[in-house]
Amino acid sequence: MTSVAVLGGGVIGLSAAWELARRGADVVLVDVPLPGRSSPVAAGMISAAAEVDYGETGLWELTSRSQAQWPGFAADLERAAGRPVGLRRTGTLLVATDRDEQLRLERRLKLLADLGVDADRLDRRELRRKEPALAPSVRGAAWLPDDLCVERGQALAALRAAVTAAAVRTVEAEGRVLTRDGRAVGVELADGLVAADHVVLCGGWRSAAAVDASAALPDVRPVKGELIDLELPAPAVTSTVRAVVDRVPVYLVPHDDTRLTVGATSTDVGADTAPTVRAALELLSAATTLVPELRDARIAAHRVGLRPASADNHPSMGVSPMPGLILATGHYRHGFLLAPLTASIVADSVMAARTEGDS
Repeated sequence: MTSVAVLGGGVIGLSAAWELARRGADVVLVDVPLPGRSSPVAAGMISAAAEVDYGETGLWELTSRSQAQWPGFAADLERAAGRPVGLRRTGTLLVATDRDEQLRLERRLKLLADLGVDADRLDRRELRRKEPALAPSVRGAAWLPDDLCVERGQALAALRAAVTAAAVRTVEAEGRVLTRDGRAVGVELADGLVAADHVVLCGGWRSAAAVDASAALPDVRPVKGELIDLELPAPAVTSTVRAVVDRVPVYLVPHDDTRLTVGATSTDVGADTAPTVRAALELLSAATTLVPELRDARIAAHRVGLRPASADNHPSMGVSPMPGLILATGHYRHGFLLAPLTASIVADSVMAARTEGDS
């Protein structure tokens, strides 16, 4: 039986560990909760089309494939864990708030049409009919009916239950990739080691610090993101809403009739996890401009996470230049979105290496 050590237990590490165990590997998950991890902070949007931009066709191919895998992934996970994942089809509204944003929306609709995405153009009247709480000043929107949202807490709890049910052993400790003669052979701990035929590196923005420089990993840096969780006195919106308001990108993700997440900032300030007044002001001003009745909501939490970003915002998934080391890092804003595909790529890479005798 092939032994695998998975270093890092966010949504990517948990998904990879579960998939590897399902394929018969002997898996040890090495993880300890550290400040700034992004999975517990994520809004849980599963929307490849809302994230795509010109020049990112390579990333689009990954995110769109992974989004298509989510329903099956969630169903399998719920059966394995015996608990809900919280996957819902909310759809996404890409809302234009002024004339400039309306022009950008038209360009976005053309891009989506070129990619074969089912997106409907809604005028002001149709948009207000769909989401009556939106401000009268909104000009129109693109409607993405196939978009999903997953409840971050439920999904992470289900993944932890699934890896336990699959006999994955969890070691609560910080670790580094252990190498010998240029090959990854396990994970080194402060008080011991976990020997393994293969190591899967899922360390988020800390990935580079967890392996020797000879591994030649792509640079991964922390990008700070702040989100506000609101408790609502009454339902506000039923769809995920994304817009740019006074140059502030904002999204509203409804979780149920009483909970909604407002996000998210994106600042290159290193490993800073302090919540800021600036972020709260910008996000809440944009949110209440879009949906005025959110002024009566209660602030439940101000969350901060550090997203693992590469220079080109593309993740590193699969075999690395170092024998025995499999990469699953650099997912930036797309950790939950890319979790099913990443898990498959990681497991395929380990199984292929075993077949080829690299074990």
